[in-house]
Amino acid sequence: MNREELIEHWAAGIIPAVFKAEDNIRPQLQQILDEHKEDKEKGAYLYCRAIAEEIVSKITDKQIEES
Repeated sequence: MNREELIEHWAAGIIPAVFKAEDNIRPQLQQILDEHKEDKEKGAYLYCRAIAEEIVSKITDKQIEES
């Protein structure tokens, strides 16, 4: 994979998946931010983890095994 292909992979696949996941779980993400105002590092981690969990929840175990 060259640089342009990598950029396209991020632009067409990964980043849109993140935005869609954020839209799907916005109330949960806001709750995380509200609960962790004093510990922004932990809040950021939990926010990212919630997005990752939402994205991965759309993938079957078989698809994960095959990747």
